[in-house]
Amino acid sequence: MAENWVQVAKEMDYEDPEMIAAGHTYEMTISVFDDPHPSHTVTVTIIVQIAPANDFSPVFKAAHYSFSVPETSGAFYKVGRVTAIDEDYPPNCVTYKIASGDIQVIQRFWIHPRSGMIELTTQPDYESVKQYNLTVEGVDCDRLHPRTAMTVVTVDIEDENDEAPVCTPSLSKAVIFDNVVPGTNVNGFKLNCHDRDSQDFEMRFEIVSGNENHHFGFDPTRGSNTPRLIVKNAFHFESGAELQRQYHLVVHIIDDNLKYGKATKPRTGTAIMDIYVARASVPPPATTSSEQRKGLTIVYTAINTYTSRGWYIPFIFTLMAVLFAGLASWVCFLLWRYRSTLKCCQKMAKQVSKPKPKGIKYIAGDKNQMEKIVMENRNKKLKVLTETIVYETIFDGEAIDPVSGNVYEYNSRTGARKWKKSPGHQEASLAGMYTLPEPHSLEDSMSLRIPMQD
Repeated sequence: MAENWVQVAKEMDYEDPEMIAAGHTYEMTISVFDDPHPSHTVTVTIIVQIAPANDFSPVFKAAHYSFSVPETSGAFYKVGRVTAIDEDYPPNCVTYKIASGDIQVIQRFWIHPRSGMIELTTQPDYESVKQYNLTVEGVDCDRLHPRTAMTVVTVDIEDENDEAPVCTPSLSKAVIFDNVVPGTNVNGFKLNCHDRDSQDFEMRFEIVSGNENHHFGFDPTRGSNTPRLIVKNAFHFESGAELQRQYHLVVHIIDDNLKYGKATKPRTGTAIMDIYVARASVPPPATTSSEQRKGLTIVYTAINTYTSRGWYIPFIFTLMAVLFAGLASWVCFLLWRYRSTLKCCQKMAKQVSKPKPKGIKYIAGDKNQMEKIVMENRNKKLKVLTETIVYETIFDGEAIDPVSGNVYEYNSRTGARKWKKSPGHQEASLAGMYTLPEPHSLEDSMSLRIPMQD
């Protein structure tokens, strides 16, 4: 048995273009034969796969990168790109990560692991951190024995006017008297304002609402961060020119941020002041004097302005007017109904109180019996028409009286009873019922008898 080895004849390079074209694979056919008389041959195929070796470390194109980012930039803002080169195959297969330098609790930077693009995750703050020095690490694609490279990325945060002035106190209250002299500081009050990205002398102060008749102002209005609140114009409550005593002042603090001699993107803060003007004393009654004195007459002109805080006053008056109109309409309707009802009652009372005409004769009869009597009086010329309907009790049963033996009829519901009369007796009764008294002489009156039948 003979042992033979397949050896490398020359140095191999995994990154050689010829080897890359061959796919880093070699296929060999080996034939083995014995003595030539007689000769036997065996053929064997050997495939050799070339494994890569991590010969080179990644190298960044620049040992130091510098980028600038505006303070107002938000998330996903692209800061810049870093690039590393690796000569191993596959070429430039490098993975990037930020090893250190993002010093704040909230991570502000992120790097794409393949492209090396650095982006913002949150908005930076110039007043907190002005510069970041990031250490970026590049790692090649060898899984067994990876090689790395390092570079430093400096990110400078550019200052922008993104902070509004903040004043203390932001809400204040004060009480003053109505006899205060113009120019007086209101209870020694001062605003104390600061801005993180502007100078104190770059602030100016404006009262944007609530300052009716311009009674209040600031001294100074710009160039200081601690202005005093003063009374600019006196109050005139005695003459009736003014009535308002409660003032709700809204103050805007504007940082002009005077860069290059002009305002650049100013920011505005807000402060609220509630001031109540109390009456100093009750003035004494005026006395009449005939003495004429020369002097200066001061005439005050006041303009009453509408304030939006009193919107509810016209609303309440309008609502009261509508309710009063509805109530008046309802009272008029009730009076009209009362008068109509009173007239109807009076009319009915007159009809009831009329005397019944004389000469009407009431006649009793059976159920379906009706009669009309018309009487005429030649002297009075009075005509009366009377119609009478009499309903008779219905007897639905008959029985024999055990004592007298006579037959009687009875009503099974009410218990009413009557003797049953013979047919002859009924005819006599009816004849007597329809007999009228003797007529009067023709000179007095004339009576007509008209029986009505069904």
